[in-house]
Amino acid sequence: MSAHLHSSGALSGKSGVAQGRLIVVVMLNLLITLAELAGGMLANSLALVSDAVHNFGDTLSIFVA
Repeated sequence: MSAHLHSSGALSGKSGVAQGRLIVVVMLNLLITLAELAGGMLANSLALVSDAVHNFGDTLSIFVA
């Protein structure tokens, strides 16, 4: 039987600097997504709204990676 431990945290294997950068990138992507969504809704633009949804998917992918 091995004596090593597994951590189950989402950011457990990341260093403090990498963790901070990840949070900044996710927050910036969310800010851009929300701005694009608001602009798309104000301009009645389906293209901007759909791109905002796509950006949100990218944000989730960055967080998971």
